[in-house]
Amino acid sequence: MAEVSRCGLVALVGAPNVGKSTLMNALVGHKVGIVSPKANTTRVVVRGVRQEGTAQLVFVDTPGLNTSTKAFDRQLVQQARGSLADADVVALVIDATRGFDAQAKALAESFAAKPDMQVYVLVINKMDKLTPRSKVLELMTAAQAYGCFTEVFAVSATKGGGVDDIAPALAKLLPEGPWLFAPDQATDMPLPLRLAEVTREKVMLNLHEEVPYAVGVVTTLLADDEAPVLVQQTLLLARDAHKPLVLGKGGGMLKRIGSAAREEMQTLLGKGVRLELQVEVKPRWLEQQNLLAEMGVLNMDTGDGDA
Repeated sequence: MAEVSRCGLVALVGAPNVGKSTLMNALVGHKVGIVSPKANTTRVVVRGVRQEGTAQLVFVDTPGLNTSTKAFDRQLVQQARGSLADADVVALVIDATRGFDAQAKALAESFAAKPDMQVYVLVINKMDKLTPRSKVLELMTAAQAYGCFTEVFAVSATKGGGVDDIAPALAKLLPEGPWLFAPDQATDMPLPLRLAEVTREKVMLNLHEEVPYAVGVVTTLLADDEAPVLVQQTLLLARDAHKPLVLGKGGGMLKRIGSAAREEMQTLLGKGVRLELQVEVKPRWLEQQNLLAEMGVLNMDTGDGDA
């Protein structure tokens, strides 16, 4: 008898900077979510697809759950919680070195309060940084005490250790049903948005303090029928004072950002890219719903921020 097909959403949730995006990229086998050492790098709900036998796992990387009172941050959290509610499996990701801190405890307690609502698993990430390694036993014991986790995985997303054990185990937990995506599809993120996220990652990596968080990137033109591919993007800044920092001396910083972004775009597209960047100061862009939607921050179907 042929095995039945399975398909489901696996939401990766947790506090900022626990390695959710790095983990999803490792699980999918492709870079579909941007990564930087800075907390709250992820602004959009990113879906990554992996085939495991007759099962299709759709991983959903969400913005880190936090308690910020800023309107923009509240919208990110709303998106994350919406994705969590839609998931067939919820994977709580924690940093092994931080363990069950206040945010992880709050999430675990909320799962334990409604154990029959969804399937919950725990991913203890950054095991390569845990010393001594025997401390993982304490985390396993703490996880067991919550009584809601069907599986517990101890992994290092950056090194790859333990990651290969996750997908086969999760595949068995998914509901029966047809696949949602083509077998060779790694993500459903529109290409213009994916390219904008590439550039924003380079912004996050090269700029510091509050500046990168106040920068948005919009792809204004994508001519992929040309050789090389022409990509035009606008970097939106919230303050005039940020413009010289983004441009750098003699335009050096913008050139560095553009060079790094172009190199990754060429790898992604498998062809040459001509990237043109411009910088525009647009005060209060973080509050403009149409721009946020274009950047993928809001639900593209409704535009109301509900995921």
